[in-house]
Amino acid sequence: MRYAPAAEVAAWRVAPAGGSQPGSSGYRRNGVADAPSSQVQLQISAVVERGFAEHAASKMQSFGFTFSDRIALLDTAETLGISRFRANLILAMQENRAPARAAAKQSALSTSFFPWFLLMVGIEILIVLAVVLIFTR
Repeated sequence: MRYAPAAEVAAWRVAPAGGSQPGSSGYRRNGVADAPSSQVQLQISAVVERGFAEHAASKMQSFGFTFSDRIALLDTAETLGISRFRANLILAMQENRAPARAAAKQSALSTSFFPWFLLMVGIEILIVLAVVLIFTR
């Protein structure tokens, strides 16, 4: 998936050019052409924010974000044209989802039967060997 460069996204967020005529968006891209409708702008913002959220999730440690990671992610968000408030909100949502992801991983590990079975068989073999060595001497 290709995301629009930050400069391209920021170019759509310019102040109204001229007046607001009926049927016109009133926005100009770099003063030349009409910008997309507000619905398209919202969709572009949503795609950029989703991409940032995925990027943040991939950078997160098991305990959350380190300070340096958080600062780097906020700088990335600023480059993408995401406000600092929205970026912090996205980071907080990712940290909030972290325990659920960790619990899902833990439950997948705890439900695997094979390692526990091998451990139990290994202990039983050690007990049998100890009993044989004790009674054969």
